[in-house]
Amino acid sequence: MQRTRFVLLNIILPLLTGSLIYFLFRTNHTLFLEWFNLPGLSVNVGNNVIENTVFSALVYNLPDALCLFALGSMLHLIWKEQLFQNVAIWITMLLLLACAHELLQLFNYFSGTFDPLDVLFYVGSYLVLLRREFRVRNMKFQSIFNHN
Repeated sequence: MQRTRFVLLNIILPLLTGSLIYFLFRTNHTLFLEWFNLPGLSVNVGNNVIENTVFSALVYNLPDALCLFALGSMLHLIWKEQLFQNVAIWITMLLLLACAHELLQLFNYFSGTFDPLDVLFYVGSYLVLLRREFRVRNMKFQSIFNHN
């Protein structure tokens, strides 16, 4: 039950939330929406509501950060019995890959637009993931010594 709850809250919910943000608030000109190109489906809400607001950061940057968080959570499930350092290395590799993708966009190796806010949101997800890993492993460590 605890594993199911973890998967729902830390993997499925972030992916679903990020997908809904894409479907409801992004324009039709994103690769993600092209994957779901269904006849008669129009999800363009209009950019004039989004531009130049704090809301735009949530619409354009949060979905990628949620995806990174979900991937890090999957790594948590895979490596949960390993040492903190091993899990931290894998999560750090996720962050580096995401940031490398952004930098390669800056130098036109990938299509897209470099956005420093994406990097900031990636780092935020990374810090939340590391904090959770540290907290989980610290709780396990304390339970070993307090089990007398």
